[in-house]
Amino acid sequence: GLLNAVIASKQKLNVRFHLLANIHSSDGEKLLKLIHESGVSDNFVIYEKYVPYESFLEVVAKCDLVMPLLGPAVENYENYLNSQISASFN
Repeated sequence: GLLNAVIASKQKLNVRFHLLANIHSSDGEKLLKLIHESGVSDNFVIYEKYVPYESFLEVVAKCDLVMPLLGPAVENYENYLNSQISASFN
């Protein structure tokens, strides 16, 4: 996925990804460890706790792109593929 593409890049990327979620979950801790071990920490802004809605909107407003993280584990995932949008696009 995205992280693998950043890791595989042979040149320093002029891009920063804001992970707007509390990183302290099972998956988040694994992701954080991989980011640090792979030497791509400069490309990621990590949030250590819940991001309040107002702060979330401020960060999103400054971003060039917004990529919701939707996958098959998300409830009603099939609907997102056809006719539903993520709240990140509202």
